[in-house]
Amino acid sequence: ARFVAVERTARALVAAAAATGLLVMLDDLQWGDDASLQLLRHVCAELSGSGLLVAVATRDTSRLGWVSGQPVALTFELAPLTVQDIDVYMRSVVERRVDRSWLAYVSRMTGGNPLLVRELVRALVAENRFVGPAVSVPMPESVRSVAGARLDFVSDECRWLLGGCSVLGDEVDVTMLAAVAGRDADQVAGWL
Repeated sequence: ARFVAVERTARALVAAAAATGLLVMLDDLQWGDDASLQLLRHVCAELSGSGLLVAVATRDTSRLGWVSGQPVALTFELAPLTVQDIDVYMRSVVERRVDRSWLAYVSRMTGGNPLLVRELVRALVAENRFVGPAVSVPMPESVRSVAGARLDFVSDECRWLLGGCSVLGDEVDVTMLAAVAGRDADQVAGWL
């Protein structure tokens, strides 16, 4: 029954694309279920010569399986936003001149994650924080909730690692992390 449903859905998408073309966008595929991945793989096998374009965003390309190696597939790895990218974005949304020190602040606080950049800039605009040079401010609740929601999907070990790493800084020595927490270094390395 599942195969028939997948087959019919793939044919329907290809047929819908025949006249004018069709773009299907899938975001955050790393959270997709097995049935969705099976459908994606089946649709990709039907892409050649069709007017269907499937764009997929994922943090885990290994979930795509053989799809990423097909001639119809193009894979782009996107790096975090640079300070220059953040500058361009901030100029597009902030209605006043922003002291350049805010660029480094936003970059440091978000790690260049586009979603977090957007949320942090929105919050800082709402709080009228862009007057004068950057000052360290508590992370706005809207940004913390976005980041916190992502923690709902990780293991307890991952949360523990993130907590320890956040205390130790941007670069973490596994041996030091294990020693400070009283954990076995091999166990911590395995979790990483």
